[in-house]
Amino acid sequence: MEKLIINATESSPQVILDPTNQHYEISGRSYVENPLQFFENILQFIDRVFAEIEHPIRFKIVADYYNSISSRYLMTILKLLKSFSEKGKNITILWYYNDEEAKRDGEILEQMVQLTFEYHYYEGN
Repeated sequence: MEKLIINATESSPQVILDPTNQHYEISGRSYVENPLQFFENILQFIDRVFAEIEHPIRFKIVADYYNSISSRYLMTILKLLKSFSEKGKNITILWYYNDEEAKRDGEILEQMVQLTFEYHYYEGN
């Protein structure tokens, strides 16, 4: 099955969307120069591929730093995942945070999109 891998840069997160290995992750800092192009690739991939996935999806998000436009795209990704959940897909968000503000961000997103979130603290910057 098709996968999408985007290596992290100084300003963009690592993205791993690999259905074969059941690995779904967005991690790292996000203040990309061209957010439309960066995030549209992710949204298009999810929209095209996730309908074919039959296993539960545990989507890891490491909440490091997201600027405001990246945060809006993250919300759009979560809404798209919610639409698959409403069609019967088993989707859980694994929200990794390193401070209370990042945890609160996850709690706000959880309330807004009504997906199941699991919270995991990690040591980091």
